[in-house]
Amino acid sequence: MRTIRSIVAVFALLLVVSGCGDDDKDSKDSAKDSSDTSGDNTDDTSGDDTGEDTGDDSGDDSGDDTGGALKGGCDYVSDDAASAAMGLPVTGNDSSVGGAAICTYATNDGLGNINVTVKQETGTFDATVAATESVGGPSTPLPGVGDEAAVMGSTTYNVPQGIVIAQAGDKIISVIVTAGVATEDEARAAATAVATEVVANI
Repeated sequence: MRTIRSIVAVFALLLVVSGCGDDDKDSKDSAKDSSDTSGDNTDDTSGDDTGEDTGDDSGDDSGDDTGGALKGGCDYVSDDAASAAMGLPVTGNDSSVGGAAICTYATNDGLGNINVTVKQETGTFDATVAATESVGGPSTPLPGVGDEAAVMGSTTYNVPQGIVIAQAGDKIISVIVTAGVATEDEARAAATAVATEVVANI
């Protein structure tokens, strides 16, 4: 089980440190823009400014907040769908780290599990795949799952693992299947089925 913990740790670390925005810079720029335009707004008629600002800001904010919301980790894949992919009954438990939604589905004996991680993030797909390969083995492209995806797998101490990393819109997805299946190919297939379900529910 050390390998699965290593893979999850690597992916979680990437989620925490990647995608850091220029929040401080944006705040300073916003303050500067506000200061620069305050004089102009005073000269303009209050009716024109109020009408334009209220309409534009209201529409933009509402759309962004709704579209960017993450669900709970287990809301992307039902227990039934995860169980069908694993071939054994599993139960999911929600958690989170670094702004990512996570669900871990475990078999009744606790030996087999599926880890699903979803985060709102773009531009890190290649780096995430490369980092995961260091513990999950070489990857191959996986067409038909999100905008782009890669699948990999390995067997350590007779424990098969299958991993899928996918990008779907502004969400990056990791699915890791460990044990619970007989072969590495079955682990890849299970991870692919779960990733497909996640993408369908983004």
